[in-house]
Amino acid sequence: MRADELRTLGLFGGLADDQLAELAEGSTEVRIEPGAEMFREGEHADFWWVLLDGSIDLVRHIGREDTVVGKMDVPGRWAGGFRAWDEHGVYLATGRGATQGRVLRVPAEVLRERFNAWFPFGRHLIEGLYRTARSIESTARQRESLVTLGTLAAGLAHEINNPAAAATRAVDALDSIGVGHLAAVTLDTMSTGEARRGWKMSYKACPQSMARRSQRKSKLDQEPFAQPQKFLAHSRLNWPSSQVSA
Repeated sequence: MRADELRTLGLFGGLADDQLAELAEGSTEVRIEPGAEMFREGEHADFWWVLLDGSIDLVRHIGREDTVVGKMDVPGRWAGGFRAWDEHGVYLATGRGATQGRVLRVPAEVLRERFNAWFPFGRHLIEGLYRTARSIESTARQRESLVTLGTLAAGLAHEINNPAAAATRAVDALDSIGVGHLAAVTLDTMSTGEARRGWKMSYKACPQSMARRSQRKSKLDQEPFAQPQKFLAHSRLNWPSSQVSA
């Protein structure tokens, strides 16, 4: 690349001939082909690209499709080279050839060295600007992430609470049914005396059964086993003679 050709670009209007020669010496001329990618979004911006002629589309991947967000179609427009001031600098879009042409490719190391030699004050300003912008962007993204996480957590809690409440009601119903079955099984396995004590406790606990208590008591008193002497006499009368002892 010749230095006198760079002189025609307004971008380099303030540089002396020796400065242009140094820049041209450390750079490379690259041909632009339609559809060919010059640099890719998200990759380290290791090169500074200066358009000489032709055009380049700047494309970003948004959602599920690629969208053209800008165009380099005027000689002297540039892109990339951010690692000259920021070691974490990346390309903000993909450079894809739109029409045939040429572009000047300058390594970020060369650009940083030239800036340190020619514009030390400007280099400090640019580095400070990059650090501030990166800090603000990082804080904003963290805030957005926290808000998104809180929204997701609230929605998840709502979805969990609905079936949890239904499950709690089902467990309560099963518990009531289980207690009833357990009481029935317990009464079936109890002896007569235990059953009678259990009935008495149930009657005392249930006022509605008090009216029937006296009736059941009088009926039990009339049964043979409620009066041992009568039960024994009645039983001896019905035993076979061979089994009666003196």
